[in-house]
Amino acid sequence: MGKIRKIFALSADIIRYRVSVNQFIKFRNSGRNAFAGSVLPEELPLLKELVELSAERNGPILEIGTLYGFTTQHIAEYKQPDQELITVDNFSWNPIGLPEDAHRDFCYRSLYYLRKCANTTIYNGSGRSFYSSYDGQTPSMVFIDADHSYEGAKEDIDWAVTRGIPIISGHDYSDAHPGVVRAVNEMFPENLRVMGSLWACVAE
Repeated sequence: MGKIRKIFALSADIIRYRVSVNQFIKFRNSGRNAFAGSVLPEELPLLKELVELSAERNGPILEIGTLYGFTTQHIAEYKQPDQELITVDNFSWNPIGLPEDAHRDFCYRSLYYLRKCANTTIYNGSGRSFYSSYDGQTPSMVFIDADHSYEGAKEDIDWAVTRGIPIISGHDYSDAHPGVVRAVNEMFPENLRVMGSLWACVAE
């Protein structure tokens, strides 16, 4: 009976992950939509500029919203080797329907090299839980790309401002995400830089 249960459990896992993989392949082949949740190529120059500027400050780089880890890899590419990068996600949502455990496993595997060799840490939890538990040095930069509701974006931005983070930036400043636009405009009515849907405010 034990062997039969294991066979059924394995078969269930194969079916579940096959559906997830098929969803990912279909999504990946859908053109520009495959970049959903990641910085677009034309937005990378501003991201690179911000990350390089953060090297002139003390403190880690913080990314709120890992999703697949694609943007994480760009940040890691641009940062200094000794800069710490912390990326935060509770893996509760992704646009291709991966189950939470499969989503988490995908990110941990895809970011394996960064975690082992590039001073990168994945915080497995929500932004709110990270904010309440973080007692380290004030980050030199934060990149916000998680909850796109007005309330969620505002909470992320408010925490960054309260902590005195000198480079506050994020993604999806566009008509498709009015909550993000409203939260950003309310906090940064001036000195806002936008490239594509990537936004940033750098303290003078």
